[in-house]
Amino acid sequence: MISRPIPSRRAVALLLVLALIVAIVPVIALAASRANAAVQLEDSRLDAMLADDLLQSASMPIVDWLRRDAPQVTLPPSATQPLVPILDDAFDLDGIPFEITVSAWDLQGMLPADAVRSGTPLRLLLPDDVRERVDALDEQPDGLDGFQPLRGGRLVFPSPVEPEPSLGALVSTANRPSAQPSVRLNVNTTPAPLLAQALRLAGRGGYDQIMERRAEGRRGGPPPADAGDRSSRRIELTESSSSWGIRIDVRVGSVRRSWWTVWTRVSGDWMLQRRVPILWEPHPERTP
Repeated sequence: MISRPIPSRRAVALLLVLALIVAIVPVIALAASRANAAVQLEDSRLDAMLADDLLQSASMPIVDWLRRDAPQVTLPPSATQPLVPILDDAFDLDGIPFEITVSAWDLQGMLPADAVRSGTPLRLLLPDDVRERVDALDEQPDGLDGFQPLRGGRLVFPSPVEPEPSLGALVSTANRPSAQPSVRLNVNTTPAPLLAQALRLAGRGGYDQIMERRAEGRRGGPPPADAGDRSSRRIELTESSSSWGIRIDVRVGSVRRSWWTVWTRVSGDWMLQRRVPILWEPHPERTP
């Protein structure tokens, strides 16, 4: 029988230390990884809080713009959508990059969805895909979130960086009092093809004069209507709007937020009628 040598105390100690090292190294690595992830998560949470605060603070300059500048807006004849840039700013705060863009669309510079659904002749000016999507709805949508996005199709919510007008830049879903005419258009912001046909249906001239003013950056009122022309009751032309859709885009660090808001003038002042999140990155973690 061959006897095996009994290991010395020093050898046993070394083996124990080696085993301890083998066991601890992965734990230390995991702890370091978790600590780094915790720091990144904390940074992301801070960025998200700052982004939300920036979104909320955007309401003040928006209301100021609606009160002071919106009634004076006029767009050139070449405008394909009633889009007005309000704010585009970028800055650094304690090493954190901030970006905010605010863009407005005149909701009375486009056709209302209920008029499109009721068969106004002006609907023929809309692209086929937009008419089909409006007609496919079972009822009048409360907002643009009533339209489901289509993969590879036209965007639903207006975007200041997309060359093709979105569905929401061509059709308005803002809630309107039932006493309003089926179509109410601002002559200073409505795209030229739509305005030309609206004037014709309303039995009014003055298109060339309106476009000449707009080309020079001057605003003005619509031509007078014939009191006996009943078509003018279905189409109302104004020189300013009482309803605007405003998109707010915010980036703080790695966090991006985008909101679509609808503002309506009520009793002489502006009220937030609707607010819908468009983009929310990264998605917030679900709490257990």
